[in-house]
Amino acid sequence: MVIKFNIEKIPVVIEKLIQSSQMWHAEVLRKLQWDAVEFLQEEIRYLPALAEVEIFYDEVNQVQCQTQMLLEKLDNIQTSHT
Repeated sequence: MVIKFNIEKIPVVIEKLIQSSQMWHAEVLRKLQWDAVEFLQEEIRYLPALAEVEIFYDEVNQVQCQTQMLLEKLDNIQTSHT
């Protein structure tokens, strides 16, 4: 049995190997990041879940708005008394 080898196809084969290697690497990295986040959130409760973070940011925004309103009221009171 004779296997024919086309030397002209070597660059194409190498390019495909590199591309598939890069895709595999990116997928492994995404999976590792996902697993790390899941471990930190679920297993050891080191990071809050996304829903908890969103609730926290909403509450911070509410406090900022309320603070701004109070500052405006205070400014109005000071302006009316001077």
